[in-house]
Amino acid sequence: IASHVDRESFGIIGHLGFIPEGLRLDALELSGRVSADEARAILAPRGQRSRDLPLVTFSDAHYPEDVGKRWTTFLLDDVRVEEIRSALVGGEGRSYFLAE
Repeated sequence: IASHVDRESFGIIGHLGFIPEGLRLDALELSGRVSADEARAILAPRGQRSRDLPLVTFSDAHYPEDVGKRWTTFLLDDVRVEEIRSALVGGEGRSYFLAE
């Protein structure tokens, strides 16, 4: 999961300007600064691939008061990476949603 894709600093798009076609990513993580709709508008000019990847968000807190401000809920059968990947693509009854 590439983090902070909507931010110029520390994000893949801020550094490269795009998401390389051959790069294996399961999702794109948003900072707490934008909604999913705003992020999609930012990512749209970056190419088809960025529009196709699922979006997630986490608190990424640097200060105690920021803990839990943003999160993604995953509906899984078990806590495993494979289950998270399945939820990101909506496979086998798994799913996820952003808390915005």
